Amino acid sequence: MKKGILIATMVLVAAWCQAQHFNASMASVMKSMKAYTLEMVELMPESSFDYRPVDSVRSFSEQVQHMISTNHFLLNHYLIDKQKGSRQEAGANAAKYAEKSSKKALLAVLGEQFDQTIAFFEKADVLLYDQTFTFGPVDKPIVKDYFTTSMLIRDHFTHHRSQLIVYLRLNDIEPAQFRPF
Repeated sequence: MKKGILIATMVLVAAWCQAQHFNASMASVMKSMKAYTLEMVELMPESSFDYRPVDSVRSFSEQVQHMISTNHFLLNHYLIDKQKGSRQEAGANAAKYAEKSSKKALLAVLGEQFDQTIAFFEKADVLLYDQTFTFGPVDKPIVKDYFTTSMLIRDHFTHHRSQLIVYLRLNDIEPAQFRPF
């Protein structure tokens, strides 16, 4: 009996330590991503914020707004609020949050959004680790765990920062040197 309790305790402590390590790693990566992403936005002259390579894609400014609003939505609706309230309302709030037009305002809100994300991962509750989140349409829901949802936030930033890099290059602007950590 005592041996079983000891083994169960060891497994729980190991799982808790692994989850805490994941959160610390995510916070660290987000700090680096913040500096790197803000530097990319800073490189584009404000006069080119309306630049779009073709009509069917977002402008540079719209890419930044999308990064802000989607991260705000994913972080707040799923991880912080744990899906309380409607997705539509959360999405509308996120879009309003990102409605900035000047370079200075976008840089400030993007920085705030990274700061909120970093703060979340620095103090994330271990009770989230067993939680699942439902994405997609109501008739075909996609259920993902905490870790996958966290990686979605990271990957979304990476995807759109990569698009910003392409926009910079198309404007003959040398992007900042890649830094993975």
